[in-house]
Amino acid sequence: MPARFKIIARNRSLVKELATELASNNHNNFENQAIVVPNRRLLNYVQLELAQRLGACIPPKILTIESLAKVLPHTSKRPISTTTQRIILNAIITEKNIAFTQSGMEPDIIRFFSEISDAGHGVEIFDQITALLHENPFYDERHVEQLVSQTQAWKNLYSAYSSFLQDHNIIDRSRDIFERVAAYEQTGGSHFSQFADRYFVIGFADASAIQIRLLNILQNESPCEIWFHCDAKALLHSLAPRHDNSPYQPLASLVRQLNFKPGDDSAASDSPHVHVARRLFRISNKKTAAISGAQIHVHQAQSPFQEAKAAVATARNLISAGHIRLEEIIIAVPDERTYGDLIWALCDAGGIPVNYALGIPAIRTQTGQWLQLILDLFSKNAPIAIVLDLFNNKVISHWLATLRENIDKNEVTRQLKSIAQKNNITSDLQRFLQIAREKNYSDLSLILSTLHTLAQPFVDFSERKLAEWVEIIWDLTEKLRLHEFVHGNAGAYNIESRFLTIWINGLQQLSLSGELLQNKISSQKIIQLIFQNILSSEVRPAGQPFIGVQVLGMLELRGLSPKVLLVLGNTEGQFPGGPGRELFYSQPIRHKLGLTTSFKLEKLFDQQFYNFLCAAPEIHLFYSTQFNEDPLVRSRYLQRLVLFDKIQVQSIHLKTANSHLLHSDFLAENIESGSRTTLEGEIKRIHDQINQRGDSRGNFKGNRQKILSHYNYSTLKFLLHCPYRFLLAQLKTDDDILPEDEVSAADIGIWLHNVCQYFFEGIPKNLSAPQWPDLLRPWNEPVTTENREKAYLRLKRIGLALITQLGDQIQDLIFMEDIGWINFLNHEIIMGTFTAEKNQVEVEFDASLPEISAKVGQECNVTVRIDRVVETENSGFIIDYKKTLPKVGKIENGDEPQLPLYFHLINGRPEFAITSAWQASYRDFKSDKPQSFSETRLGAAWENICTRWQNQISDFLENNKNYEAQPSKEACQYCQYHGICRYEESTYLAENLEENRSNSIK
Repeated sequence: MPARFKIIARNRSLVKELATELASNNHNNFENQAIVVPNRRLLNYVQLELAQRLGACIPPKILTIESLAKVLPHTSKRPISTTTQRIILNAIITEKNIAFTQSGMEPDIIRFFSEISDAGHGVEIFDQITALLHENPFYDERHVEQLVSQTQAWKNLYSAYSSFLQDHNIIDRSRDIFERVAAYEQTGGSHFSQFADRYFVIGFADASAIQIRLLNILQNESPCEIWFHCDAKALLHSLAPRHDNSPYQPLASLVRQLNFKPGDDSAASDSPHVHVARRLFRISNKKTAAISGAQIHVHQAQSPFQEAKAAVATARNLISAGHIRLEEIIIAVPDERTYGDLIWALCDAGGIPVNYALGIPAIRTQTGQWLQLILDLFSKNAPIAIVLDLFNNKVISHWLATLRENIDKNEVTRQLKSIAQKNNITSDLQRFLQIAREKNYSDLSLILSTLHTLAQPFVDFSERKLAEWVEIIWDLTEKLRLHEFVHGNAGAYNIESRFLTIWINGLQQLSLSGELLQNKISSQKIIQLIFQNILSSEVRPAGQPFIGVQVLGMLELRGLSPKVLLVLGNTEGQFPGGPGRELFYSQPIRHKLGLTTSFKLEKLFDQQFYNFLCAAPEIHLFYSTQFNEDPLVRSRYLQRLVLFDKIQVQSIHLKTANSHLLHSDFLAENIESGSRTTLEGEIKRIHDQINQRGDSRGNFKGNRQKILSHYNYSTLKFLLHCPYRFLLAQLKTDDDILPEDEVSAADIGIWLHNVCQYFFEGIPKNLSAPQWPDLLRPWNEPVTTENREKAYLRLKRIGLALITQLGDQIQDLIFMEDIGWINFLNHEIIMGTFTAEKNQVEVEFDASLPEISAKVGQECNVTVRIDRVVETENSGFIIDYKKTLPKVGKIENGDEPQLPLYFHLINGRPEFAITSAWQASYRDFKSDKPQSFSETRLGAAWENICTRWQNQISDFLENNKNYEAQPSKEACQYCQYHGICRYEESTYLAENLEENRSNSIK
């Protein structure tokens, strides 16, 4: 069934058009519809627009193209992450000493190999390259000989890499997608139609060969609409013969391969900026009349700092004028490392809330910088500069407090400098420690002695397996107390916490790679791997879009149509990117093999500039004249734009950023007394805007009786603590989407529960574990000291049989084998003996609660699944397994309703009649003893829960109360909706508003 194609004019909002289409059906349940988007940022805007347009609704499934491929059946091979891929390639390059390769090339090699997979090639491509090299008349004999040798080296590397993947039954992400698509093309099926009834594919302007094959499968199997976001006239021009220089060549190629033939009646774009773009790229032949209404401003600055400063000042002036909302402004940058920190710092200095989506280098977080300094200190024998830098990092104060109370950091620093100067020591941790002891500097001696102990594995020059090094790094992480620091210093946008997640995930990837690789490496090598694969990564703080200026990268700009667009870095080499981007082979060879060429990359830049020129009614383009004393060249697009304006368009506004800033330079003002006062009206307006939105949030106009009639443990807890989260859960609104490489905490919890369940019941027959047939049989005896080893081996094998559920989180498997299963068995031995029929696993209840229903005047039902119910010779046990124990406090208060609810459902039922008393317990896998509660405490807790439950229902039904969020100064523990309560903005602006009032009184 061919797809229905649609063109949305580029100056109109794609996500708003989609929301209008969905809302036209007059219902709010979209769970059987799916939306495929080119990037995750657009995904967030779709979710936000649906929420604003429709209010409470059951949202559609929103997928990236990679997620769409995962709907298809997978092979038996286990996918690996990009980090593991890099480490494997690094080991092959190092061990096999392959010519023309060296450590550090892994990211480029991965891109090259991914291109090969996407184009459907295998190792035979290198023979084709060799033949093409001999046919090329422009290469001399010596040049050909060199390139042939290089090609043979790439073939050897590719063959070794492919063999390694085959031998270990693993697969990289690009090959995984290719094999899924290729296999499905052969077998066919109905996986897409089973996943969703209707698909919307929106915002794609280009696609690789394998992605096009995937989209063709989708449109042939399921009802599908493909929406292009472009200027229809420019697309038709690009599709016409002999128009290879048109701006939409990449999109035209995609349209042809999807068999779409747009007609002249396609959606027309009619705005001043569209007319400017058409003349600029010679799509329109009108040359005389000036274009009225165009708002295109070109700003020249002396440096990227002045450029960023001008952009923030421009945004600030627009906000102060009061004609535009914060989130209707987008600042886009082509180079995150050049502009990212500048934009963040300048917006903070200007008092402008931002929704920041740029990547922040990991080493610019306090935790990342601390780890970099520690590893540098170990690998370089403690240069005095690095040791002093440690004391300038924010982590140091927390770490010193764990060593000894009341250490004076300034005094310790003075002592360290004195030792270095008087003894002429520039490095050598051992020497620093020796002199500190001689001088009786007790605090400094303690610090240096601790560092010396931590450094020992890295300075003994012995080589270890990668898995052994990872254990050492895990131990180092624990001893540096990073978790404790991050818990109290999450940073803006939880940036420190997000980095620590990256660090832990990176170590897990190293650990997984260590299971595959048995080669031994030095301390210098493991530190190099950490720098290349973890500390070189970027932390992305963006969650759900919320009030604030949108700060994005250029790729994330696709599909968005703001009111005001500010684009920085419009110089050659930044936007558009510089030449020489082809990997290893030049244009003619790449073209014949179907690989990406520099010509295509140039056309992608043309298309991107054309699109964002049409996207907004007001556009500001910034460029610098120099960077670090090197001159910069204004981009070809700006040169053409200015030239065309002089000749015919007459609609461009040219400005010099410096003079523009001198009129109102917010960085030069006195922050305490000057700019705060001048911003009072602006801050009050934004604050009122936030409060107005906050007042309307949670005012659910739908069927309240329905959503208050049925509960599970989680929704009951949300109702008691955060009604707005309860509303979101009842409407099945999804949490934040995790990156592709990440496995959610819920997935890990499911794996843990499945292992515990199958330990007693036996694994299902559809799970493949032929080497362990005994796992199919149930375990019908209590765990004792005599059968403990047998039980441990069973747990370990079940965990391995279910390992695919863990994805890349291999560290959780290692932890459970080392600690978790041992604690599980200790809990079993403590519990006592029982008979098989008295041990029930996964006990389900779907029950009514008449005691609640009678008092609120409506039916209340609850569905729960209790992990385990056991009757021993001593007591009855209600057991819930937890990865981490909840903070219960006094359970009698009813703050944690899970176990009291379970006890209420079981107590008094004839099938659970026991002669002794019940007790309920949380069992985690980190502690020796369960967290247990008696019948008396559970009963008291249930009474309080009932009272609070009834009061909440009465408020929402009788008093029509809003389901309001309840923000606090602590991080929200009930949901993952970062920023959804607007706490950060509300608090920040309220504080500034109060400060302004105080200043005005003075």
